[in-house]
Amino acid sequence: MNGDPARSLATLERLNADWPDSTHAAEAQFRRGESYFAAADYGQAEVAYARVIEAGPESAHFANALYMQGWSGFKQGRYDDAVVSFTATLDQLVPEDNSLDGLPRGDQELAQDCLRMLAVVFSYQQGADTIARTYNQLGVRPYQHLLYQSLGELYLSQERYRDSAETYRAFNQRYADSPVAHRFQMHVIAAYEAGGFPDLIVAEKQRYVGLFGVSGPYWQQADESVQDELRPRLRQFIEELAEYHHAAAQALAAAAPEASEQQDGERAEQPGDARARTHYLAASDYYQLFINSFPDDPAVPEMGYQLASSRLEAGEYRAAIASYEWVAYGFPEFSQAADAGYRAILGYEQLPGGEEVDRARIDSELAFATTFPTDPRAATVLAHAADAQLALGEYDAAIFTAQSLAARQPRPGQAELLTASLVMGHGYFELQQHAEAEVAYSEALALLDSEDERRPLVVDRFAASIYRQGETAAVSGEHLQAAEQFSRVVSLAPASA
Repeated sequence: MNGDPARSLATLERLNADWPDSTHAAEAQFRRGESYFAAADYGQAEVAYARVIEAGPESAHFANALYMQGWSGFKQGRYDDAVVSFTATLDQLVPEDNSLDGLPRGDQELAQDCLRMLAVVFSYQQGADTIARTYNQLGVRPYQHLLYQSLGELYLSQERYRDSAETYRAFNQRYADSPVAHRFQMHVIAAYEAGGFPDLIVAEKQRYVGLFGVSGPYWQQADESVQDELRPRLRQFIEELAEYHHAAAQALAAAAPEASEQQDGERAEQPGDARARTHYLAASDYYQLFINSFPDDPAVPEMGYQLASSRLEAGEYRAAIASYEWVAYGFPEFSQAADAGYRAILGYEQLPGGEEVDRARIDSELAFATTFPTDPRAATVLAHAADAQLALGEYDAAIFTAQSLAARQPRPGQAELLTASLVMGHGYFELQQHAEAEVAYSEALALLDSEDERRPLVVDRFAASIYRQGETAAVSGEHLQAAEQFSRVVSLAPASA
């Protein structure tokens, strides 16, 4: 029979005519349909396949008949009918979990070819819009995502990158809560990567983070397996977006000094300055999002450091200081913790002056010296803190800080030791502890250069400290001791006023 198609077809026609109710009738009709299809008589083939379908799903050829009926309609240009038949085939084949992976190989190939042919039909029309319109009429299928995925893959194979991306996006817009929505957003990104659209890649990664982030509704309703799938992508994209915006900001900031200058020689504010700040702020948002999303991640200290840096460059000084301090004292073992603490201190210089700012800086400086005692900058920081406490009239605190500075090991430099002595001298003097003030001023004078403009004041205070000790003795009736103190003023500070 196989060697003579005409005789084979005649035999099948006779079998179907003579024994229409035979248990082999459905198979005979299917073979009849195959013969007509091979002869390109698609109309007769379609009729034969319809007879198989009428026999019901119990027939071993039922799914294949639906499939070939779809092909027969497609060959005749009746695409809507083809879609109905291919869809009916998928209804028979696709399991409840909507995954083709567990199907027998033959069924899997049949289902995949149905999806491929549906994609071809939809690509001839309006793509994803046709899918939506078609299944609004036929009814949405549980495997709806496979229809969009197949079309997206077809477009990608045809190098229609934007169409591919838009197909996946169309699914997500209609089925935003789908368990596969995050995968489809990855397909959008992959399509733009294949097409080489860097700006669109960034935009779609931003969309991914916005749609599927850990604080959003999609994450909250997702089961653990979906969250486990989301987590590494979110981590990757958030970090990439932070770095992208940070690098863009730095590039714009570096280009800004090259901008044209005003006639008076001052550089005009350029659009690039504003754009750089926008990127710095965007970078800081993503660094913060990383920290909030993955608080236990080993990269959190580094993200915090970069967060502070981007805020600083954006002119958000208070926020930058807070971030630097959070890194420095929350993660003291971090390799850049000391740098973070020191940058926080420098950040206070950018704030308007005032007692509140001064006290906050002092607290930051004391924390730095305590947390990083071996850092070479600690002595200078502590000296500034002592000086600032003195200026605020916090004499006891200033003296304590100065004493801590003087007692540090390794021994501080001469400038820091001089500051410690001066702070102790002035502090004790204001507290009327004149004997202690004398000792401190004596140490200060030993460190002061002869030409230092502070020296005359220190000499006067040194002399006054001795003189006040004499006054105290005189009031107490210790006249001999008073005389000795007055005499010491003349011998030790003859140049005092």
